[in-house]
Amino acid sequence: AKKFGVAEELKNKLTHNRDEIRFLSERKLHGYLAEGDELPGLPGWKVIETPGHAQSHLSFYRESDGVMIAGDHLLAKISPNPLMEPPLLPGGMRPRPLLQYNASLQKLLDFPISTVYSGHGSEVAGDEVADLIQYRFDRQHNRAMQVKSMLQDKPLSVFEVCQQLFPKVYLQEVGLTLSETVGQLDYLEDLGEVQTEIQSGVILYSIA
Repeated sequence: AKKFGVAEELKNKLTHNRDEIRFLSERKLHGYLAEGDELPGLPGWKVIETPGHAQSHLSFYRESDGVMIAGDHLLAKISPNPLMEPPLLPGGMRPRPLLQYNASLQKLLDFPISTVYSGHGSEVAGDEVADLIQYRFDRQHNRAMQVKSMLQDKPLSVFEVCQQLFPKVYLQEVGLTLSETVGQLDYLEDLGEVQTEIQSGVILYSIA
């Protein structure tokens, strides 16, 4: 939170605003699924790793008829929020979820898909998948260019960009809006459109 320049009075919302945490299971894992694995008890269904919306997000694909269960990865009407998560190993580099999400979308184009069943809303017909993914890429790029324009006058922290990008909701949804903002800046940095410097422990972004 400090590196992103988050206002002191909002830092608690990043760690203590989820009452639902008491419902999370504390049971230990006894196995795992990885890319290409067959789903136990469901012959013909293979695991496709699709990180982005979450680091652990999986989709399931049945080659025999081209059906994909995509969860929150590909939705007909909205683009899921790539959520910030801590590094897998303490002290490691933080994930860059929007870049992961884009790569996971690109991966879907390698599969002959007949129907995508999503976690929200209606299914996506196979002949619409490529156009929908391109639409997501175009919308994403245009939004990132909007963020870049915010840096015209002076370098800004993640939080300062977040305030401009989500002026009406950032106070209520600090985690979600910061996740979206960081994703846009990661995307711009990956393209070489922005650069960073650190001042007083805060990362500042400026146009490269």
